[in-house]
Amino acid sequence: MRKIRLVIFFVNLVFLCQAQLSDLHYMPPLKQNAGIAVNAQKIYLTTPSITSFDVDIYRGTSNSILATINISKSAPGTYTLGSGINDITFVSDANTGNVVSTAGLVFKSRNGQKFYVNFRGNSASQATSITSKGRAALGTAFKWGGMPNRGANYNLLSNSMGIMATEDNTTVNIFGYDPACTFRQGTNTTAITADAIQIVLNKGQSYVLEAPVLVANSANVEGWIGSSVTSDKPIAMNVGQLFMEPVAGFGGQDCGADQIIPENTLGRDYVFVRGNGLDSFEFAIIVATQNGTKIFVNGSTTEIATINNGEYYIVPGSYYSTSSTTTSVPGGNMYVQTSKEAYAFQCLGGSSGAETVDLNFIAPVNCLLSSSVDNISNITDIAGKVMTGGVTLITSTAINDADIVVNYGTSTVSLVTLQAAKKSVAGTSDWKTFYLSGLTGDVSVSAPGPLALGFILVSGAAGASGYFSGFETLPTINVNVSGDGCLPGSTLVATAGFPSYAWYRNGVVIPGQTNNTYTPSIAGDYYVIVSTGSCDYQSASQSLYDCNPEVVTSVVADKNSVNSGQTITFSIKAAYLGYGNLSNLVIRNQIPSNLNVVSATPSYGTWTASGSDFNWNIGTMYPSEEHRLTVVTTVKTLSTNETQSYVLTNTQTQVDANKVVDDPSESILFLARVIPSQSNFNPHSKQVGQANFNLTPPNSNSTGAFTYVSSDTSVVKIIGDQVIIVGQGNANITATQAETATYAEKSIQTSISVLPKNGLIKTGKLSTTSAQVVNKNGARGFGAGHNQYGAPIVSLNTPTVYTKTISNITSTSASAGGIVISHGGKDVTARGVCWRRLPGATIEHNFTNDAGTIGAFNSSMTGLSPNTLYYVRAYATNKQGTSYGEEISFTTSN
Repeated sequence: MRKIRLVIFFVNLVFLCQAQLSDLHYMPPLKQNAGIAVNAQKIYLTTPSITSFDVDIYRGTSNSILATINISKSAPGTYTLGSGINDITFVSDANTGNVVSTAGLVFKSRNGQKFYVNFRGNSASQATSITSKGRAALGTAFKWGGMPNRGANYNLLSNSMGIMATEDNTTVNIFGYDPACTFRQGTNTTAITADAIQIVLNKGQSYVLEAPVLVANSANVEGWIGSSVTSDKPIAMNVGQLFMEPVAGFGGQDCGADQIIPENTLGRDYVFVRGNGLDSFEFAIIVATQNGTKIFVNGSTTEIATINNGEYYIVPGSYYSTSSTTTSVPGGNMYVQTSKEAYAFQCLGGSSGAETVDLNFIAPVNCLLSSSVDNISNITDIAGKVMTGGVTLITSTAINDADIVVNYGTSTVSLVTLQAAKKSVAGTSDWKTFYLSGLTGDVSVSAPGPLALGFILVSGAAGASGYFSGFETLPTINVNVSGDGCLPGSTLVATAGFPSYAWYRNGVVIPGQTNNTYTPSIAGDYYVIVSTGSCDYQSASQSLYDCNPEVVTSVVADKNSVNSGQTITFSIKAAYLGYGNLSNLVIRNQIPSNLNVVSATPSYGTWTASGSDFNWNIGTMYPSEEHRLTVVTTVKTLSTNETQSYVLTNTQTQVDANKVVDDPSESILFLARVIPSQSNFNPHSKQVGQANFNLTPPNSNSTGAFTYVSSDTSVVKIIGDQVIIVGQGNANITATQAETATYAEKSIQTSISVLPKNGLIKTGKLSTTSAQVVNKNGARGFGAGHNQYGAPIVSLNTPTVYTKTISNITSTSASAGGIVISHGGKDVTARGVCWRRLPGATIEHNFTNDAGTIGAFNSSMTGLSPNTLYYVRAYATNKQGTSYGEEISFTTSN
């Protein structure tokens, strides 16, 4: 078995350490063209430390100190750079598309003290800001992200990314972009045309790639968005668009840039706060890192889109709580959830003019966010350009408004001002937002709970923004390597110190693995859930591979039983799990002879067909890549019933380890029968208490027998063709007709509505429930166990409550509930359900508060994460305390 270095970076679950506030920062260079989007440039260094300390600055590969800045909380520092294209922060044409040793900056404190690094730059009509993410920026897998660059001044529009190595002999692969994209190398703007790029960097070296737009509708407008950047050792990556304009055909432009973090430190829950722009350039850009990523907005249970690895989707500005196409409406918010970890970028404007746009990379919200940002230096100063605007703030709803402290200069934002700026967030009860305008000087925010902070500024045609929170608490899992680095033999290590841990493989909990370390024996996608106090946090999912190459294939048909003339679609996937590149991959498709191929659409590669030989030619695959193929077929005229299989086989240069189970075949039952025609299956409306009745079968040209099923047996039950009315509600009745020698099986559906039946109780009032007994004193109940006033004589206990089964499960919500059997002798003051991602949910975690006291109640759980395991139990509270029902687990849909 060949040796290979195992390099896995999971989320470092560090709740005591901050990374954006870090002792080490990398600032890779970017590219701007001769139009000079950024001229004056400064880097702002701040720290919450009262004691001053030195920060040393290094350039490129040099071990000599370029400059030393002494900083403290009361005395922030700045480092002024040469203007324009200085070949440090912005490289020249000659240094674009080539490895550079003299560009990029590294910032280090001498004794591990932590500090912030914020780049700011401007020109006459442009401005931007880059917030360093510190050690959180370092990783081995990234996606190049940003906004589609659709402006009219094509000669100016430019998209770039810059990477910087932290170790010698770092191999970097760039791939997954539109093959029609072209990139600059030196003075040739279209020199790089290859479908993939590989470079080798030593520590401190940089590589900048630029995709100039040049002409209208070129692939460089957006074809680079979502491309992959992978390495075998940690790198840092900046993204920038200098110039950029998201509004198609508009002649103005600004610039935007930011530093991003690696794929395995991303999240799935994002809150966006809009700036001063219009809907056309106030939007979110979501870039997927995994196939089948569903996007949900503002708590909707229906996804707005589903995208695959490397694809992007723009969530329109109309989804903000304040939406406008004509005037500035700053401070509106939008809640976005993704079913799998994804990158989130924000396009926003300094004013209602599209020439003031900027770009931010947004951190996911979570309960481990830092409780302070201390501080942002001279917030309205962008490298000498004084700008105006506002601060955006996201905090937990569990924090009292009075406990949020926002200081600026020598002033503090008043509680009245803070509350006037507050907005709730649709779709989640966990977060609230604020937009505070007019702040100047040094800005710091603190609160007894999680928060995130940003700013949006403007001066004339120049807009600038920054996002300062959220990255410092994202969790990491490191891998300890023993032996030759192959599975088994490697241990996943989460940082010690959390009260509880739960490890998962492929979304399924690993029983008994509750320590901060876990030694896997098989490849798969692993993550850990940590818990501290009332906060549960799930790390990003990360693939762990065997050292040998692994090709995983699967084929799924949209139906497995077909008749003559029907259409059947096959979805084929090919994934590569391994550390080195895979070459010359060909997937052969053996298609059943009863099918005619209508179309074959690969997401990558080519499809060739000759006779009965159907090949999907992929060629090179990179680690963690996955490609898809959709094959649409029609069924030929059938004369006999038979089963045939669609079968995949793969060949490639390397030997397939085959330790991960493939799903390379799909069996199809071909039936030489006609689909029957069915009609007149009428709906029904009944009342509680009405007699049972028999269903009249639908009309059909088939003689097959009908069977019936109710979708909700708490409303109606069906025995044979007899319908038994059980209770109030709505249900569907499905009639399925059995196949015959001539006709296929087929189903038809209708609805039934059961209404309540009114009746009289002793008080003479109408009720839809059972009668209440009223004694001579006007109290309910009498006899044994009651006093002379009709009041029950009971001992005092906490309530007795049971948990209902979970139903109506979607990707972001589910229905639950419970039954309070006994109030325990004191009135029930609260009841509902509570849930979390680990066992032992209490009202300290997520919970509902449902009306009523004794009896059954229904609860609605919202704001859930897709494809996630939850634990739920009902609760009830009286003056004696809170009791809980049995715990039930369920998994949200993907």
